Amino acid sequence: MKLQNKLAVITGGASGMGEAMAKRFAAEGAMVIAANINKEGAQQTVESIKQNQGQALAVTTDVTKPKDIENGIDAAVKTYGTLDILINNAGIIWPAWKPRATLPLINGIVYFKLTRPPRCKPFVIPCQSFSRNRMGSILILPLRAV
Repeated sequence: MKLQNKLAVITGGASGMGEAMAKRFAAEGAMVIAANINKEGAQQTVESIKQNQGQALAVTTDVTKPKDIENGIDAAVKTYGTLDILINNAGIIWPAWKPRATLPLINGIVYFKLTRPPRCKPFVIPCQSFSRNRMGSILILPLRAV
């Protein structure tokens, strides 16, 4: 198992690529934190991981709120003792129920996409238990354009 005893925090871990990464990382032996604004979706990801004998924890996290990010990272470190991998995957998609573009909606989506990359780093880097060897990985996934 390539990720045995590594802790991975995956934002957007309730569905799509985040869910798939959470399940794959767990299958490779990682302890996974599925961080997502959708608490039920994150919990479903965790239940699926646990059914396959993996270790996982769901943490409700709105990555637009710094306190949520900080609380999620703290929960990960308190539960598993270290942090090795951060996958900054949370995204925002055009709501299907909103067929017309409004300026506030477009501004919100653009702001989120432009400010997302550095959003989690300030809370991870100081937790320089960021791995027992003072090493870790941060992966920021690109988002599609609006």
